[in-house]
Amino acid sequence: MSRYNWLHTAISSPARLALVADTPLAEIISAPAHTKLRNPEAVLALAARIERGDDSVLGSEPILIGIFTSGPNHDVKLRSVECLDGHHRLVAALIARKWGVLGDAPLPLLDVRVNGWRENGVCEDRWVPLHAAERARIPNSRVTGGTARGETAAIAGDISALDSRFAADDRGVPLARIAAALAP
Repeated sequence: MSRYNWLHTAISSPARLALVADTPLAEIISAPAHTKLRNPEAVLALAARIERGDDSVLGSEPILIGIFTSGPNHDVKLRSVECLDGHHRLVAALIARKWGVLGDAPLPLLDVRVNGWRENGVCEDRWVPLHAAERARIPNSRVTGGTARGETAAIAGDISALDSRFAADDRGVPLARIAAALAP
């Protein structure tokens, strides 16, 4: 029996995170079409502040983590751990060497979904750039306003950034790859 079987049960977000706490920050996968950050200079400035010990820049809004699994309930396998929202802060923390693994991040700063499901039993859509959802021909609804940046689509929450329906250029990549492209 896999330790990930517990991810398919009614456990709390902290318990879910405990099961993937050893995931290196560098290996967390970006959201679809997030292979580059929209404001690299701001991420480098954020990393510099974190290096100086200014944790206030990490904010109070949770970084949204997606855990994606496969397999039947008796043999659950971990497919990926992804950043659904909060890429700039995670990449800045990675560059600053603030956290080595996901478990190093302060628990109140993280929120988690397993295959789109919140701990309260509600399945939520995930947001991706509209062009990525359209190129993948994934059914979606356009999201405008609110916290959406640019044209955004709401797609089923159980679709991983590594899903083969996404064009190769739109699939998520390890955060280390994004950080390496920013390193001075």
